[in-house]
Amino acid sequence: MDALDPEKTVLIIKTPKAVENSFEKFKAFFTDLHKFVKDKRELNKIEKTVSFELILKENYLHYRIVLNTALVPIVKSLFYAQFPETEVIETEMEDVRSGNSVYLEYGLKRSNYFPLKTGFSEEADPYLMLAAVSSKLEHFNEGVVLQLVLLPFSESWGKQFLRQNFSFITVALNKIKLFLEKPFLTLEHVDYSEEIQNKFIGKKLFFSNFRVFAYAKEDSELQENVVLTERALEKFSNSVGNNDINKFKKINKSQEEGIYNFSNRMLTRKKMILNAQELATIFHFPNSGTNIKTTEHVKSKRIEPPKALPIAEFITTPNVSVFANTWSKGNKLQFGVKRIDRSKHLYIIGKTGMGKSRLIELLTLSDTYQDKGFCVIDAHGDLATDILRFIPKRRIEDVIYFNPSDSEYPIGFNPLECFTPEDKHQVVTGFVSIFKKLFASNWTNRLEHVLRFTVLALIEAGNATILDIVKLLTDITFRQSVIKRIEDPVVKNFWTHEFSSWNEKFDNEAIIPIINQIGQFLSNDYIRNVVGQKKSRIDFYKSMNSGKIIIINLAKGKLGEDNASLLGSMIITKIQEAAMARVNIRESERREFYLYVDEFQNFATESFNQILSEARKFNLSLTIAHQYIDQLTDSIRKTAFGNVGSLICFRVGSEDAHFLSKEFAPQFTPDDLIGLDMREMCVKLSIDGKTSEPFSAVTLDVPEPKENFDEEIIAYSRKEYAISKKDVEKELFGENKETMTHIAKEKTSYSSDDVFEEPLVN
Repeated sequence: MDALDPEKTVLIIKTPKAVENSFEKFKAFFTDLHKFVKDKRELNKIEKTVSFELILKENYLHYRIVLNTALVPIVKSLFYAQFPETEVIETEMEDVRSGNSVYLEYGLKRSNYFPLKTGFSEEADPYLMLAAVSSKLEHFNEGVVLQLVLLPFSESWGKQFLRQNFSFITVALNKIKLFLEKPFLTLEHVDYSEEIQNKFIGKKLFFSNFRVFAYAKEDSELQENVVLTERALEKFSNSVGNNDINKFKKINKSQEEGIYNFSNRMLTRKKMILNAQELATIFHFPNSGTNIKTTEHVKSKRIEPPKALPIAEFITTPNVSVFANTWSKGNKLQFGVKRIDRSKHLYIIGKTGMGKSRLIELLTLSDTYQDKGFCVIDAHGDLATDILRFIPKRRIEDVIYFNPSDSEYPIGFNPLECFTPEDKHQVVTGFVSIFKKLFASNWTNRLEHVLRFTVLALIEAGNATILDIVKLLTDITFRQSVIKRIEDPVVKNFWTHEFSSWNEKFDNEAIIPIINQIGQFLSNDYIRNVVGQKKSRIDFYKSMNSGKIIIINLAKGKLGEDNASLLGSMIITKIQEAAMARVNIRESERREFYLYVDEFQNFATESFNQILSEARKFNLSLTIAHQYIDQLTDSIRKTAFGNVGSLICFRVGSEDAHFLSKEFAPQFTPDDLIGLDMREMCVKLSIDGKTSEPFSAVTLDVPEPKENFDEEIIAYSRKEYAISKKDVEKELFGENKETMTHIAKEKTSYSSDDVFEEPLVN
């Protein structure tokens, strides 16, 4: 039914949260509309009919305007002039007809000379009854549409019309007086002819048609909705005492003709003449005092962007990572963050499903096509596979796709591997930080002490893996061989004297928890075949310096949440080591590299504070995303907010909204942050080193890839970086027979009954 003229546009109007003086503002709006539409010469050849529509459906009042596309900029600007917090959205027409329907057309009961009621008290606003009608329209197949079609005409025509017909008006007025009660003839009403003149003289006048279209699945519901709507329209009656001056009346019209006129927004021959004030009475927003809560309103303010915003084209503009459109007063401009500002890091927060991952995907697209190196750590797997689809053919050999759940082709990653003496303490610090997060409240000083010296011993001995942690704590022969290779006197003293003197209490407190946690980690064969390899197949240092694309798929489904978090934290530690190793490269020669961490809370160890604080010096730019503030420790939260240059907030919960509103005040309130729709965001952007004032934005649509080379990328990564499962397990079970036997039997939990006898070694 509602096929729209291609030259017309549909505007959806979302009302402000709070509305005051609605009648006066709409009167001004219609007055300005008349002036701009009627007087602009460049619009003389276009259709100037505008349809203002109020739609009652699914418990809400919805506002819609249908007009010639050429008029859209004018109408938008006029709306924003009166209602700055209104949202005007261009959209597609939806079909409103379903099942049974009724069409009604209204004219004026008496002549156009006599005005309708102009203005109501908040308690008498007809929209109260219309809101009551909408409250019972719960099914998507039922609704009521009120349509007011307008065409402005000139003041000179109105004045001429009034001069030519004034004598008739006077006679008509006198006839009406005969039917009115005596109070009408009092001094208060005797000059009513002046009010009639005022409808025309000096007023902006419009030809208009007023229609109602109702539809419902059941006929009984339809008739009830029509009756209630008609009662609401009776309130527009302009009366004195018990007598009407003017009011709406139904016009006989065939359903077929009426529906055609309704669908095409036709202005028919039987039209009313109404001024701006009368129109404002018919079409307005309910004032806040009416307590109508069912209008489709703006849930979050739209704040204009800063003047220095980096406006750019998606992907193609060099040195800018484009990811969003501005979202204020209908103005949409593509923008992004300059690469020089990426080094100050980007922090993203928002509830699940609001658009965080898609934002990261958009940023990686610009990195991919601008030949930048980056690493994505994805805790779910969807983002990783989505990014793969966009890798162009020319960059296939730049990609390292690390997927531990690819069981047949595990890529080796040894977190204990060190290349320089300086790496040793960085590895140990990172390892301790990771397990401290994992143990949480069960963490003890003694546990930290044992773990630190265990890792130090294995690194000193060289050529060790995580599997050797269990061996060192449980296998006396292996422990002896390690101790003999330790040169650091402090580390050696721990194992030859301190460790050997511990009793069962210390075993329970420090040793057994480590064995159990590592055992649980290694019991997953996907992970065991990755971290059990002595040589890492990914060189993060070389990858950063050569602009590689590293995609880490840590899908929790196959790895387990704790295991995925543990492995991801170890990878981040290695990236940190690689970045800090750039100290030996001139600052101007440190190639930019971008690290994206989705579900950041899973990998946010205390050592991440150092990454946030120092990564910029080594040209490592971070983008971190997570869901809510309480996922972070106090120290990480303070470091994050103290070191990020750009802050993006999608919809958050009430508690986070109150915390984050301090960052976005005074432009945004907690309610604004709670009310954001999907993909909408509040942004504080680093621009040329300075953080901007907060503004509104919405993420771009992620395009469909022209070609998909994901299979070729996976095949290349397997060939270049992986070893077959058969070869890996042959090595693991050959060199770690006793440890692997424990794991194969799923003996992942030790107790104090296990004895760790320790001969002294000098």
